[in-house]
Amino acid sequence: MSTVELADVKRSALLGRDADIAELIEFAKRARDGDGATSLLIGEPGIGKSRLIGEFLHRAELMGFYALYGRVEEYTQQLPYEVLKDALSNLPPSTPEEIAESVDGFFKLLNQSGRSAKSDPMGQRRQLFQAAQELLSALACDRPTILALDDLHVANEDALAMIFALVRNVSRERILVLLATRPTNNSSSSIQGFLEYLAQEDQAVVMDLGPLDRSNIYGLVHSMLGSPPEERLLDLVEEQSRRNPFFAEETVFGLVMDGAIQISDGWSRLVGQSKSLVGRRTALLYRIFERRPSARDLARVAAVLGSVKLSRLELLRSLSGLSESGLDQAFDGLVADRILIKSNDGSYEFAHPIVRSTLYDDIGPAGRRRIHREIAEHIAREDPERSVAETLEYAHHVSESATKGDLGSAKILQDAADVSYLIAPLSAADLYGRSLEIARAADLPYGSTEAKQARAYWIGSRAFEAAEVGRRSLEVLREPIERGRTAALVANALYASGLCEEALDVIKKEVESGNTTSRMLAQEAHILSQLGHRLEAEEIGRTFESEGVLNTSDDDPVALCHLALYADMLGKTSLRESVLQRQHETFDLLPLGSALATAENMAMVLSDSGRVKEADEALARARDITRGFDISNIGGQSASSRIRIDWLTGDWVAALDEARAADYDLVKSSMTMNLVLVRTMRTAILTDLGRFDEAEVIGGLLEEPVLSYAPIIAWVRSKRSMLLGEFAHARTILEEPLERIERAGFSQWSHLHLGALVETTWALGDKKSSRIYLEHLASSTSQTERPWQGCVGARMTALVNHDVGEAERAIEIADTNNLRFEAAQSRMLLGTLKKDADHLTRSVEEFAALGAEPWRRRASGEMRQLGLRPPRISRPRQGMLTDTEAKMARLVQQGLTNRQIASALHYSPKTVEVYLSRIYVKTNCSSRLTLARAMDCGEVVTSA
Repeated sequence: MSTVELADVKRSALLGRDADIAELIEFAKRARDGDGATSLLIGEPGIGKSRLIGEFLHRAELMGFYALYGRVEEYTQQLPYEVLKDALSNLPPSTPEEIAESVDGFFKLLNQSGRSAKSDPMGQRRQLFQAAQELLSALACDRPTILALDDLHVANEDALAMIFALVRNVSRERILVLLATRPTNNSSSSIQGFLEYLAQEDQAVVMDLGPLDRSNIYGLVHSMLGSPPEERLLDLVEEQSRRNPFFAEETVFGLVMDGAIQISDGWSRLVGQSKSLVGRRTALLYRIFERRPSARDLARVAAVLGSVKLSRLELLRSLSGLSESGLDQAFDGLVADRILIKSNDGSYEFAHPIVRSTLYDDIGPAGRRRIHREIAEHIAREDPERSVAETLEYAHHVSESATKGDLGSAKILQDAADVSYLIAPLSAADLYGRSLEIARAADLPYGSTEAKQARAYWIGSRAFEAAEVGRRSLEVLREPIERGRTAALVANALYASGLCEEALDVIKKEVESGNTTSRMLAQEAHILSQLGHRLEAEEIGRTFESEGVLNTSDDDPVALCHLALYADMLGKTSLRESVLQRQHETFDLLPLGSALATAENMAMVLSDSGRVKEADEALARARDITRGFDISNIGGQSASSRIRIDWLTGDWVAALDEARAADYDLVKSSMTMNLVLVRTMRTAILTDLGRFDEAEVIGGLLEEPVLSYAPIIAWVRSKRSMLLGEFAHARTILEEPLERIERAGFSQWSHLHLGALVETTWALGDKKSSRIYLEHLASSTSQTERPWQGCVGARMTALVNHDVGEAERAIEIADTNNLRFEAAQSRMLLGTLKKDADHLTRSVEEFAALGAEPWRRRASGEMRQLGLRPPRISRPRQGMLTDTEAKMARLVQQGLTNRQIASALHYSPKTVEVYLSRIYVKTNCSSRLTLARAMDCGEVVTSA
């Protein structure tokens, strides 16, 4: 019989994860073939996420992949993109030189100070995001790539924003993104919302790692000790660890250190009672402190530092109170006991985050503060010239050790925020907040710091937070320029959040105090028009126009954006066109952020008019700036415009996909104004597709943030009733806001609202009301001269006056401007008026191609009423099935269940459900049975 020594114990093999490895290998193969994807790995601390990732990446490297691994550490939280820097530092020496140079360029961007930026506060962050995406794309072009990012539960908001942007673009690259995190029960946390969105919208496949089974625990102990465990030992390890592999290992280590395991007759046997058999984390502390008491103070200091660089050994010696020889002995002991391990950059880090967090928590608040303070003093003394990363590390230790009223610490935190707010605005906002928390205790002015914090929130797309902090700053700010700039930002943020009355109050206070700028006046005119105060809006708007056209030489891009929206809202065609022309002329002179905002604003105004080609060209300019990557969206303008274009041109699947993604972004950033528009368009499309239940869910979320939204919200709420022939109910919905809308004189959405009133009253036989509403519609559309409005006006005129010429004009307008749904409706009307089978047949086919099943049935009904035979539509669809969708459809055809399909294709059942929903939309099938029949008849087109 021999007692097991610690030196004889080996790290256990990876056990119980073969199925998970196999699933990841399948994802990797798909990525290699160009079907990029994202996988979420979720499991409790110590469950083996990192070990699983390590094994998978090793195999991926053997398959010819770039295998990049980065981990978010709690002690590097203040370094927002460190996890990506960590991952990109793992590239092999064989990486092509141009890619290595791109990595260096990305690292330089990370270290670019906010103080060096001259005039483009919105552009630097996008430049950083672009560089990250282009770098990944370059890697994927060279060879397929795995990007594994671990412990995202401690990632900060800026890192998550970049990761989210990357994930949304991987589907078109040879990239598999693997994200690992602990589960969280906090529904309001950023990581929880991020994960839920990815899972619900089929952006990622979720893999839940659970505890090992007893046979795996048996294998783990066997692999560590070299001989099989007896039942009593196995029972103890299983009970102590609750089948968590990390704690199972720690239990074995603790038993060995206590001399409680011996080898006898080829079996590992438990002898005596171990002192380490207490709580799992307490057992870990016991293992560290009992074996090497001298290592205790060193391990605690290392836990505060997070990682240990050999260049900082003198700092470790000073903080731990050890002699030079004592430090060497303690440090070597921590390495020998596998508490510290050597990392790729030559520093030493804890073997597992659990080890560090356990040690850190054990220190106690006072001890932690003391160590943080001494580290901060050392950095200040030894590293006076610091990079951005070093400045943020310094700020972290200052923040953790500062006391209220310590103005020196508050200044250090503010300086750190100043150098980082352009690339990591939300991290900077936190630093400004901590600085304010410290400084307020000294009862000193803090308005300027709050103004900076508001700006950081705005750059980080947090409208509500920007507004709240900015309003507080206005209570104490006095300097006119800074106050005016902050007031304009607060008004913008309040407006974007849907708090338009409050935004107007902020502007009016500034105007009344004489602190007026063209930007604020343009904002005021725009917001007044949205609220329905037409006369007041026009009075202010006249300061910018002469005889209906722009007369100001002020080229402030923000002012021009608001003026374009003001003119669009009130149907001021000449002013709108002259503003658009000015935006076009000044576009190339603008910094990146302003140019992007201008392009998206132009796209929004043009798409409102139905000028989809020009709107698409404006978005193309935005894509040129961002080089095609999905990283823009000023206040939701880009998404709102893109959805509108796809909606009008009949690409409804793309519109719905974009709307789902935008919904998450806009809710998170509190951009209520565009969120309501996106949900309204989504509801309209779902209704026209006949997906009434889904439309009701989204439509139930609609609220009216401003009066200007009343026309389109009333219109979309009436659509289902109109399609079901419940015209009296539809009329009630449409007429409820009518008086308010007419007083305001809106132009933007009036064609939809008035057009629906014309059609509804006509269907009810109230021809007098139809003609009154038609007069209002004609007046509105003649003032604006916009194709979408013109098409609706011509079609309603044709309906009421039985005017074939107007119906033909509506078709011509729709065809010329690629307004596919409007064209189909106009052809249906023309065919009915002329009793023309060709026009009606074509309308049936166009509705079928769009997937607008209620409209197809309606057009077919019109044909039958005229004694005509509707065309036979062979399974209407909106597009070919992708290879993956086609595989899934064939498995449905073979009679497999969702769970069987998930197993066959290595997907989760939830993923299969999402794919099938898309397949049903594309094929216009309502169930598995109809899909199987369509496949049998060869009516489903695939890309094969």
